[in-house]
Amino acid sequence: QQTEMIAAAPTSSGATGPAPIWSSSELSALAVLMEGTFNEAQTAKKWDRPSFVGLSASVIHGLNAQCEGLMRELFELKKEQQVWREGGAVAVDAVLSSTDLATPAQSDPVDTQQNDESEPAAKKQKVGECIEATDVHDAIKAEEERCRLTRGVAESPVILKHIASFLDPPSMCRCLCVSKHWISLNVFQNQETWLGLCVQRFGATAVRKWEGDEDDDEETNESSISPSMDLYCRMAEKNVKPYCSLEGSVILGGSSLDGLVGGWVSLVERSNGETSRSVLLSQIHEGVTQTFYTPIPVVELRILVQNTGYSNGSIFIPDQHFSVDASTRRKGEKMLEVSSDGRFKRRVLHIEKKSSQIEPTFQRKSFGSQEMCHLRMFESAVLSVHLHARGCSTTSKFCHRAKKIQILVSVNGTTRPLVIPFNTMTGQR
Repeated sequence: QQTEMIAAAPTSSGATGPAPIWSSSELSALAVLMEGTFNEAQTAKKWDRPSFVGLSASVIHGLNAQCEGLMRELFELKKEQQVWREGGAVAVDAVLSSTDLATPAQSDPVDTQQNDESEPAAKKQKVGECIEATDVHDAIKAEEERCRLTRGVAESPVILKHIASFLDPPSMCRCLCVSKHWISLNVFQNQETWLGLCVQRFGATAVRKWEGDEDDDEETNESSISPSMDLYCRMAEKNVKPYCSLEGSVILGGSSLDGLVGGWVSLVERSNGETSRSVLLSQIHEGVTQTFYTPIPVVELRILVQNTGYSNGSIFIPDQHFSVDASTRRKGEKMLEVSSDGRFKRRVLHIEKKSSQIEPTFQRKSFGSQEMCHLRMFESAVLSVHLHARGCSTTSKFCHRAKKIQILVSVNGTTRPLVIPFNTMTGQR
């Protein structure tokens, strides 16, 4: 009744609306309601506030009625689809059997001849429709079976735990955002899995030390769902340095590049604290190259670089010239690398490989001979660099003057600088 009233009611202004969208023979109840609402909206007078308010209310009622009608049609379509899925195969067999058993009725010879001519075409059309319906039904069944198997895999804690053993920490956190069901399975926040990630990145020594500090804070452990995951997050936030037996005795500083690459610099200090070393130098005198040894202040830095968060392949450390910034407010100064003597040439001392990881497939940019090393997830390398510490007769003077060092690292084909500032006043030993 509401549909008929809205369709038959004139517009609020009394003017005739635009031409109808559908012809009168094709209008259904819902189409009539849409047509009436459309006509009312077209004749709205925004400058006449009283009539516009009443017209707006009428349009809103019409739109609500349209939504209800569309929802009813959608419900009927879903109901028909469900009935068709349940009895689709039976209906196809019934149509095929009725097509085979059907016989033309008795009629005049002329009509019988026309029916005989049209019967093969009609029969072929019905058979084609039945075959098409059968294919659609089989496709729906196959899709339902695939979804059922997928749900079985996604709901299996054993399979999910095996998958989690190959994931990196960012991927583990993304899996926790998939569904509440995955959270309830306690797979991606499992204690053993996250503890293994902590050991792989920071080493067992650092993890034991931080776990000892956590035992003192009992309130944090009681309120945490996964203490190992919280431990990893806190250690990653502080950029904890993994244990390395090749580092120097004086820790100068550390830094991180967007959580993807971590770098730490240490100084190798001699027993007497002096920096004087005999270095081979060369000079050109009257067109002749002469080589000789002379004492100059030289310090050795050990640079520890680790892939801390890039899991889509490897990071690359290209071959480069290192230097330490020793600038002051009055002038800029750099301590350059010793390159004239082969004994002090930069080199890679050690690369800590993670053999338990599977080598990912990726397209990497090859540096050839210009590449010092490449590191996969949680792998680390130690670089040895000798610098000409101009004006620094002892290592303490070098620590006081040195400000920072810059390392070039290639991540995902892009070379980016990793700047490591030095804690010159509070060097750790």
